[in-house]
Parts: sequence; C-alpha cells; structure tokens
Amino acid sequence: MTTKPFTRPFKADYFAKREIKAVNMRWKMSLFPPQARLFLQCQLNGQIIHVPIRAEPVLLGVNGSQMNKPHSYVDLTGINGSQHHILRYHCQIERRDDALYLTDLNTRSGTYLNGIRLLPNNPHLLHNRATLTLGSLMFTIQFIYKNQPSTPS
Repeated sequence: MTTKPFTRPFKADYFAKREIKAVNMRWKMSLFPPQARLFLQCQLNGQIIHVPIRAEPVLLGVNGSQMNKPHSYVDLTGINGSQHHILRYHCQIERRDDALYLTDLNTRSGTYLNGIRLLPNNPHLLHNRATLTLGSLMFTIQFIYKNQPSTPS
C-alpha cells in the first residue's frame, strides 16, 4: 500500500482564516494535548506545513521514494529541502504522553532547536514557538488546537 506524503501547502494566512486559537499558555509551552495540531512555518518563504502527529513517529526529510517512505513522513522537497542540506531521513517527531520530542537522525548538516545543535539519536522536548533549523532551513513551531463543539447531554 502506498501513501501520499504530507506536503499539502498552507497559505501564510491559514491561521487567520480559521476558527483556530493559539495554545492557551496554561498548557505550558511543551504540553501537546490530543486535540492539538502541529505546524511548521518556513521562515524563508512563510509556507506552513502540517505535521500529522500519530501513534508512530513522524519522519521529516526530502526525496524519499514513494515505496521506501514510512507511513508518517513529511516530505520537504517542495520547499527545496535538498538544496538546504536536508537529508532523506533528517529527524523525527514523536508523541510521548502529552508532549512532543524531536530527535536528530545522525545528520551531518544537523538539527538545531533554538540555535542549539541536537545530539544525534537523543530525544529533545519540543516547545511551542521554538525555532527548528534543519540543514540551513529555519522553521517556527506552532502548536494549534481547535475548539471542540460541546456535545449536547
């Protein structure tokens, strides 16, 4: 079974047009509840990339052939990721309890979180509004949640 990569482009005004609110600060900066969604906003061109968080880790990278891609894969080829030294399997994001963790997959060009290079294969807690650098591309991390409609009792 083949799956499509998660590269649906979002426009820069995506957040303004939706009934979406930024994470309430009571949740702390690293809390990622089940109704939250993760977005990366490229600082180079403003493109917004949705990162689907599921039970298994989500890999970020470029140019993975369709047959070799894992089920949860975000392909950054559309924003010229390979020209910015992003590798096929550059890093992964995984949920543990109500938090997200970022792991560099032993890349030469590195994965940086708020300007600090991550040690390979060592998970780091991901915070809302942090700066993520893959190769030479910088992203702003956004945790967003949608208000759930109240269910009539």
